[in-house]
Amino acid sequence: MDLAMVAFLLMVAGHSVEEAEAWGATFPTWVDDGALTAFVTANERVWHQVAGMGAPGWKLRAAGIAGRWAEQRRSRSWRAQ
Repeated sequence: MDLAMVAFLLMVAGHSVEEAEAWGATFPTWVDDGALTAFVTANERVWHQVAGMGAPGWKLRAAGIAGRWAEQRRSRSWRAQ
């Protein structure tokens, strides 16, 4: 999950979901499976809570990015079925 967190931080720094996931995929330990989707979903929940506590702008931005990443993963999962 460390790679997934770094991928998220890359997104917060301005990289797209695709770019961040492609970076992660360069490591043999990166596995694009249910565990990654579970991390992304949990990360979205955490940032959603943070955003609801009157967070500063950068945290609101991070929450939005976490939400977009989770939505993209849900969309991919739905299409794969």
